[in-house]
Amino acid sequence: MRIVSPPDGAGWAGGDEYLQSLNEMLKIIELENSHDVYWYRNQSLFPKWLSLVPGFMRIDKILRKLFYSNLGYNIPLPMTKFTRDSFFWIPDLQDVEFPEMFTEEQILHRRNLRNNAIAKKYVIYFSSEHAMKIFSNLQQSPKKYGLLRFSISPEKLRDYGQSPLVCRDCQERGYFYLPNQWWKHKNHIRTVDAFIQYRANGGKLHLVLSGKREDYRWPDYYKSVETLVNLCNQDVHDLGFLERKAQLSVLFAAKIVLQTSLYEGWSTTVEESLVSGKILVVSNLPVFIEQGKGERNIIFVDPLSINSIVQGMRMAESFKPHPHDSHWRWNRFEMDFKELLRSDIVGRI
Repeated sequence: MRIVSPPDGAGWAGGDEYLQSLNEMLKIIELENSHDVYWYRNQSLFPKWLSLVPGFMRIDKILRKLFYSNLGYNIPLPMTKFTRDSFFWIPDLQDVEFPEMFTEEQILHRRNLRNNAIAKKYVIYFSSEHAMKIFSNLQQSPKKYGLLRFSISPEKLRDYGQSPLVCRDCQERGYFYLPNQWWKHKNHIRTVDAFIQYRANGGKLHLVLSGKREDYRWPDYYKSVETLVNLCNQDVHDLGFLERKAQLSVLFAAKIVLQTSLYEGWSTTVEESLVSGKILVVSNLPVFIEQGKGERNIIFVDPLSINSIVQGMRMAESFKPHPHDSHWRWNRFEMDFKELLRSDIVGRI
């Protein structure tokens, strides 16, 4: 069996986390055959942990064997090398739902990858029912498909507490944490504007930001966010780009996590927050509503409405978190995975 996961660029934190979760799950589930994980990326970057599991081969060795050359940029995925028991991962249909974020070439590339996977009769697996539904409206539909709702192992999140990166006043009074990149669809301008109104109306919490600034699609967008942040004096704290462990320490020390994007797939930030019992203020996107089903520490807002985000912040500040089971989401991931690996998995979309 081969699992084909084609993220569009190096440094995709969500994709790294998903593959690490898949790694952990494969340690739990004993399978008869060895598993080669083929992971296509535009650059020769991959996590070192991928080589630590018995039965796995490192991606650079695989591709060099296939192409008889060193890795370069934009190497096409060798789809013909995969057999009919292959699994093809579609985390979301961002190019279909949010096409303005992509060039025509990028949209065509993603479409061709999906069509090729269908033509080769791979088992298509989705990260959400929402992605599965959007896919069903496309021209071609897979004969075999499955749902794999990724989660994070609670044991992985136990070692995070107070963050030394956050100011003492933030720690004492509490803070909202918005961990997203400063990209246009992440909706920073409305969110920071909402925070300014929240503070003007007596709100006590701070706002902590992190993430890369530049967005190649809208290269000047971050400057507008910077201008707004500079109006907030000491109420907003920008930590810049953080390594993964540092980001998690800031997230778990936060009182409330914000995810007010205009578009997301099955969110790593949301999943980590739900597993750890954090209070969440998130956009009322269909995928977030699906991801938050069964959870009680989550508040939904309209990401296009500043007033709605303000109200969500106010509600969250006085919200008392409910007790939660930190393991049920991971257990569901295991059940999804076992179902996906059944030999008779056949779907009808």
